Amino acid sequence: MPASPENGAQMAPRVLVAINDAELAILRLVAMHLRDGRGQPDWRQARLAEGQMLRARIARMITYLAGAVASEVNSIVLDAYNRGQALAMADLDLFLVPVLIADDAVDTSAVIAQSTVDTIVQAMKLIPDMVIATLREAVAAGRDSNVAGDVAALQRSQKILERLASRGFAGFSYGPECDWSLEEYAEMAVSAGAGRAAVQGHVDALAASGMDLVLVSVSPEACQICCPFERQVLSISGRVGRVLEPNGDEVSASVTDVKASLAGAIAKGLFHAGCRHELSAYLPGVTRTDVVLSTQRRPRPEQREHDVERKVRQWKRREAVALDALTRRRAAEEVRMWRMESHRAHNELTRPEGKWRPRSPG
Repeated sequence: MPASPENGAQMAPRVLVAINDAELAILRLVAMHLRDGRGQPDWRQARLAEGQMLRARIARMITYLAGAVASEVNSIVLDAYNRGQALAMADLDLFLVPVLIADDAVDTSAVIAQSTVDTIVQAMKLIPDMVIATLREAVAAGRDSNVAGDVAALQRSQKILERLASRGFAGFSYGPECDWSLEEYAEMAVSAGAGRAAVQGHVDALAASGMDLVLVSVSPEACQICCPFERQVLSISGRVGRVLEPNGDEVSASVTDVKASLAGAIAKGLFHAGCRHELSAYLPGVTRTDVVLSTQRRPRPEQREHDVERKVRQWKRREAVALDALTRRRAAEEVRMWRMESHRAHNELTRPEGKWRPRSPG
């Protein structure tokens, strides 16, 4: 069966559990720091003086998070690599080619995983400074909070924290984009790493079993980068041009036009982030290039569920930074409502259209 970066990218949301839990813990810590001593004459000075202790505590939490992320990313990437190998086996079985498994699967996936982990951890190191900057802004906004019952000062501080909670820690750069939230950044990085692992697992299994030629599918969401490679034959070993390759009958041979090496095509942008093209084994005399179509479509219902889950996480963050009981109750109610919507969005995947009217996540 064909392999695609999507086979690995689908596993990426698994990394969000640890990241979201850590975000909530840090935000609760910040809110608790601002609530402590509110109404006391020296509230502002005390909050700023203890800022460095808060920063050190958050840095320790980030170190722990890095370990959890590394463990999950290694698991995701290895699963994606194995998934790619399994898809290659289906291709090989179809062509009655004996299956041989690459013996360096763990090493290959470990290299990809480490690169992915390094990307995420490097971004997470910026979080303590982000928190302290927000803390100082919230303290300045609530500078009159040495007066007990000053609702206006409390609201000003609350507004600063809610701005942070709306997207979580943000401002990270990935490719041309420069304002990713931490969860968006991590999910994109893991999607790219796991997608690369799925394709590599597929290719390694084909190469280990003696298959050198692969075929790129047609995608309904093709871009200018990938279009030149659609329905084109590529070589794993790097052969380019007109090559003589045995046919599937193992008796005759055919001349095949090989557009480029697989590595060269990838270097030019094939299988970029979000790419929906698929790669399959090519056997001269058996594989047809005129009927190859990608089966991957952007899953609209699943995307709807994904958007609603983001709203759940957003309101959980706002609940975490609540500075008073009323704000916390309102946020908790939003969490409950969006969880119900998430449940309906999940059920919609197996229901006929028109059975319910979804609440807009906007």
